[in-house]
Amino acid sequence: MADQVVAAIAALYGSDDAAVRSEADRWLERWQSSSEAWTVANAILHNPSSGAEYTYFCAQTLKTKVQRDYEELPAESVPQLRDSLLQLLLRFGHGSPAVRTQLCLAMAALAAHLPAAQWSEGGVLRWLMERFSGQDPAVAMSCMLELLTVLPQEADSRKIACRPERRAAFAAELRAIIPDALQLLTSCLGQPGETVRGQVLESLGCWLKLSGGSDLPQGLAGSQLVTAALEGLGVDGTFHAAVDAQWVLWGMCDVYAALEGLGVDGTFLCGHGRDAVVELIWITVDPASCVPNPEMTGLAQLLVGRVMALRPRFSVALHKAIAESEGRDGGNDNDVDDEFDDDSESVKGMARLFCEVAEAYIQLVLAATPEVLPPVEALLDVTAHPEHDIFSMSFGFWHKLSRQLSTASSEQEQQQQQQAPGSPVQAAAAAATSAAAAEQQRRREFFRPAFEKLISLVRGRMRLPDGYSSMRNSERADWRRHRHAWADVLVDACDAVGQQRALQLLLLPLTEVSQGVAAGREFDWKTAELALHCVRSVACMPFAPTEPMLEQLLTALPTLPPKPPQLPYTSALLLSAYAEWLDKAISAGRCGHIIPQLLPMLLTALGDPVSAPAAAIAIRDLCDCCGKHMSTPHILEQLMALYAKTLEAGAATKTAAAAAAAAAAGGAQGVIAGPVMTAAQRTAAAGAAVAAAGNAVAAAGALHEDDVHCVIQGMVMCLSRCLPEQQLPAGLITLARPLLQPVTAAMQQFTPSLGAGETALAAHLPLFDRLATLFQSMKQQQAAATILQQAWVPLDVALLRGATDRSAVERLCRVLRYGIKASGKCCAPLLPTLLETLPGRFQQTRHPAFMYVVSELLKIFCAETAADGSMRPILTALIGSSCAGLTTLQAMDDQPDLVDDTFLLAGRAAAYCPRLLLVPQLLPQLLDTALLGVLVQHREACRSVLSFLSRLFDPASALTSLQDHPGLDQAASVGLLEQQLLRVGPALTRMLLGGAVGALPQSRVEDIAPVLQAMLKLAGNKGALQWITECATLIPDVALTAGDRQAFLAAAAAVVQGNTGMDGGCPGLEEALEAMSDLCRRNKRAMKAAQCALLPQQLHGALGLA
Repeated sequence: MADQVVAAIAALYGSDDAAVRSEADRWLERWQSSSEAWTVANAILHNPSSGAEYTYFCAQTLKTKVQRDYEELPAESVPQLRDSLLQLLLRFGHGSPAVRTQLCLAMAALAAHLPAAQWSEGGVLRWLMERFSGQDPAVAMSCMLELLTVLPQEADSRKIACRPERRAAFAAELRAIIPDALQLLTSCLGQPGETVRGQVLESLGCWLKLSGGSDLPQGLAGSQLVTAALEGLGVDGTFHAAVDAQWVLWGMCDVYAALEGLGVDGTFLCGHGRDAVVELIWITVDPASCVPNPEMTGLAQLLVGRVMALRPRFSVALHKAIAESEGRDGGNDNDVDDEFDDDSESVKGMARLFCEVAEAYIQLVLAATPEVLPPVEALLDVTAHPEHDIFSMSFGFWHKLSRQLSTASSEQEQQQQQQAPGSPVQAAAAAATSAAAAEQQRRREFFRPAFEKLISLVRGRMRLPDGYSSMRNSERADWRRHRHAWADVLVDACDAVGQQRALQLLLLPLTEVSQGVAAGREFDWKTAELALHCVRSVACMPFAPTEPMLEQLLTALPTLPPKPPQLPYTSALLLSAYAEWLDKAISAGRCGHIIPQLLPMLLTALGDPVSAPAAAIAIRDLCDCCGKHMSTPHILEQLMALYAKTLEAGAATKTAAAAAAAAAAGGAQGVIAGPVMTAAQRTAAAGAAVAAAGNAVAAAGALHEDDVHCVIQGMVMCLSRCLPEQQLPAGLITLARPLLQPVTAAMQQFTPSLGAGETALAAHLPLFDRLATLFQSMKQQQAAATILQQAWVPLDVALLRGATDRSAVERLCRVLRYGIKASGKCCAPLLPTLLETLPGRFQQTRHPAFMYVVSELLKIFCAETAADGSMRPILTALIGSSCAGLTTLQAMDDQPDLVDDTFLLAGRAAAYCPRLLLVPQLLPQLLDTALLGVLVQHREACRSVLSFLSRLFDPASALTSLQDHPGLDQAASVGLLEQQLLRVGPALTRMLLGGAVGALPQSRVEDIAPVLQAMLKLAGNKGALQWITECATLIPDVALTAGDRQAFLAAAAAVVQGNTGMDGGCPGLEEALEAMSDLCRRNKRAMKAAQCALLPQQLHGALGLA
């Protein structure tokens, strides 16, 4: 076996053939899981002739076996393993640090498994000290120091497959020997060499972290270890380890001496040094509330002073970085002092220290006194740095400060409202609120200059870079992501300075551009685009509908040049962001003239591929928010012309052209009724609008299909808001006509034969997608039903022609689903045809999309029993046909979408019409399928099955809904459900628990628990509790102890007894199931044993248990 392992390792690392390497990897993985790996790996490690790659692989294997498979070992083999690990450590103590580290981790894992009493009187540490005494000092020192480092690091490791109580005991055992460990580390300090000194300090930091700053020996502050840690701050070789050990010690010793190293060596500002200072900062405040600790006031003052003393160094680095980002040589910049020359990591370290100080002491910063300005100014410097990893550190502080400045007064107002009106308490609360508001205003005024400077910084960083148009797509995506991040900072800053002042600052560059153009200078489109984007970024602020600056801005948008396309792109997105504000402004009697001016601008933007997506979104949002203000004939003519030309574009260009042209000629006339214009005037207006739209969208390829869908959505929204109720159905039907005509004409050319002409059909699918979008946007049921009736014949032909194309069927069913949903009960005339046709279409395709269509019909028509006679056959036919093809776990794994939609349909039936499920023709077959479905690996499919079962068995859902229909035979339905539960219950319980202990991902446990709970509520005293008890008894001792089983069974019994929480749930059952799952999954041996005991033998192969 050893020769085979060596050969496999050689193939894994040395073969040039990928197939050989893959096969070797699989073989070695199987070997590592076997019990032979213990002895073989141990033998190869003890073989003096083994090469480095073989010893490392086997050391790693041995470590993993100790961590995960310790329970495989017989008790009498544990001492042999321990002694072997010690011998191997002594052998690899010098010259093989990687192997030594793996062996030390293996020894630490063994200590986690093996109680302290089984080592020696002093536990694992005393045992190691005794064994290393008398060995080569150099070897013993290197091994002991690494063991002293990894032991506290592994105290709470989840890689070690310990039981929870043993893991807690191991950590307690280690904390108990902290004094011994520190004493041993002290003795190691006398050994020569900075390497040893660094290892000692690194280990010291690990033990201090384990201690949490408590239960440390008396006199530690004056010990040699503390002295060494403080001295290590100035020594390059031990610096990082020293500062890593400082953060607990500095709270107990002379922090002034400890902080002398801050800034002495640039290396302090990175790595462990920076982290140590950060930890020190946070121990002076409550981390959750940032309230200062009064006992740490002196330390906090010292820390702030020391950190703020780094500002000159950071300022030098900042100037250099800005110069380099502008293409200048920062080192030769006359404004840059050459006294400091920090590397990038040191600069990041300083920036992080500034940010941590500002965030930790934000409650002190909020005092708004001159003393708090240095941290705020330091954060402005950090924000000004051109490197993303640095300036982004400051974002959290600005957000917190802005929120603090805007929320305190509102909290006071809420407290005042809670008091009784006119009471002395309310008067006092009102006075307190007034005082709080005054204080809040004082603070805002104090920080206003800082936030105004922040706005200026952010505004500069959001400017489009030179060469943006030539950037690669990935570079543009990165830059846009950074721009969005800056936008969040801008919102925080504007919130702090106030709405009007924010708008003034953001629009200032646009004003300067306008003045420059008036003076004869060239139009600076990038500055204008920047101003527009900044204003768009703060659209979430509650601007007043009468805000004159916004009115002036929107009025000016149509006057901006259409090129380059980035400018109309941002203009359109700005309009989209302020569409809701525009609606409020028009309702308030302002901005009524703007919409007719904006539509031509958007028409022009639609003609360019760059600006078209934004223009389409703006049209949709403008129609959605301002549709009720678009009822004038001129605006509707413009929109209908735009709509007609848009339908000629996109993915359906050729097929839609004729219908769109017809719509352009008469569409608007069909929408507008009444004597607003004469027929001749309407015809002339329509022709002019069509011409304008045709010029704007000259190239059909300028629009993406998604843009076309946005325009369709916008048109539906607009007509739904601006047309009178009696005209709306006709208007929407007119809107649908150019969508229906091409699909009807195209499908008439096809013979209704199954699966023929898929290629030809594919060209017409975008037209059907547009119909789906139309239905998705509609709220007028009668109009939707009329359109659906007209669309059914071509839709059914398309379903026949594309029966073998699953993607086509999905898209076509989407049209039907949204059409039914939009039509509601108005689609009743079409219902007989649907009920007759859909089962056959499902049989032809076995496509799960038909399940969702039928579920919409159930939701609409099954609220009353009148439709039961027509709906029961289709429900039985679809679910029965689906279940007939899902008889094995493999079949379910191969068709997860079908499983998902089948049980989504069953779940909807259980919610809306359980009476249709609780029949002998359907329920038994459905439960038999669910019995396997609970183990399907697909996440959504499995969750659908489990959700259906929990809904079906829960008395509070399915059974309760039966009471709404007194005429039904409720006793028969309930009796059938209980009968079927008693039939499948024992097997279902084993399946559910088998999934919980390992057959399903652990995240499914939270979905399994409600099913078990529902079963216990429905039939706890009739067998459910007994089934769970029997299953728990089946799980072998290698996975669960008797106490583990009892804890789980007690939680199950509590459900039966009605000991539930206040919300009707039983959190104890889920927690107990989670605990049992964790125990059974702690290693492969326990998990496999639990699954094999619970799951049927015939499923072992499919689940990888054979």
